[in-house]
Amino acid sequence: MDMSSRLSELGYRLTPQRLMVVQAVEGADGHISAEEIYLQIRAIYPHMNISTVYRTLELLSELVTVTRAAQSERAATSMAAIKPQIPGSTTTLVT
Repeated sequence: MDMSSRLSELGYRLTPQRLMVVQAVEGADGHISAEEIYLQIRAIYPHMNISTVYRTLELLSELVTVTRAAQSERAATSMAAIKPQIPGSTTTLVT
């Protein structure tokens, strides 16, 4: 089940902004940072706010669609996602 279907199944609104974040994570070839997601979306949707990216990634981590792992010394200010390599697996959220 993809992330947007999971959100919908659990009753969460699939706002355009939330869908863009989910699509960026699902479309990544591997690790993608919250900042990279933000810049990618902002290029096509200039009203996007980085806090929306962080909130969506946080929601996905709470729903066990993504999991957390430490990334670096800047972990307190950084968040990223890694696309699953195996169908049906979860995405790792690197913080």
